[in-house]
Amino acid sequence: MTDYIELKLKFQPLTEDITDLAAAFLCDIGYESFQTDGDIMSAFIRENLFDAKAARDALSDFPIDCQIDIDCQK
Repeated sequence: MTDYIELKLKFQPLTEDITDLAAAFLCDIGYESFQTDGDIMSAFIRENLFDAKAARDALSDFPIDCQIDIDCQK
């Protein structure tokens, strides 16, 4: 069984354009699935592919003006 890491992203503000773009950026580094609940977007990646710095780097030059808080859970 493959273990996954859940990355929780809180966006201020949260819009569909923001979640779509964040998902596209995270897909490029191996994230496989996404879910939004309220103002939190969860992104899932296989544990062996997880790199916290890569996730932060992927979102560091986000082209839409918003605040992004990142929390990682196993």
